[in-house]
Amino acid sequence: MRMYRARTRKRVNAIRRGPDGSAFQQCERCGFSVAIALADMHECESNDKVKKFRGWPRGGSPKTTLNYEDQPRSAFRFFMEEFVEECEEEDEVVVDRKGFEKWKKMSKEDREQYVIKAEKVNLAYIKALLEEENNIFWVNCWLFPPFFSYDDLIASLGLVITSPSNRTLCSLSSRNSPS
Repeated sequence: MRMYRARTRKRVNAIRRGPDGSAFQQCERCGFSVAIALADMHECESNDKVKKFRGWPRGGSPKTTLNYEDQPRSAFRFFMEEFVEECEEEDEVVVDRKGFEKWKKMSKEDREQYVIKAEKVNLAYIKALLEEENNIFWVNCWLFPPFFSYDDLIASLGLVITSPSNRTLCSLSSRNSPS
């Protein structure tokens, strides 16, 4: 016959409770309600520094620099913008359906003006992107060899450290300056 071992019970610590049975207590210094389990980690000063979002300033929402006119769009989008301005109906679904039907029935020669507009805007957008890319300051991560020392950096910059024990950059002087 086999003997079964008695199961060992896992010890589970109960949640600490206040005298009233609540898991929260009021901080004596700041009056903030704090979980008892976290009461020893509570810092009264940190609660004052937390700022809540209280909405946008009175000037309204922040201004974006993006201009809708400069965004790339298709020839169909240009046609629909023009068609909506011409159409008098209030129902947007009906206007969209009519515009789509008219676009499908248009010949390539009629669509050409919208294609040219779309290409102009797309080219301007690509030109702006390329200009922005050229103005980006690229960081050369592999500028220094893997075993580059601080002394090599100072020597490559042409600087002399005035006090050898202090390796801070604030005490640097140029080699060409008279000592």
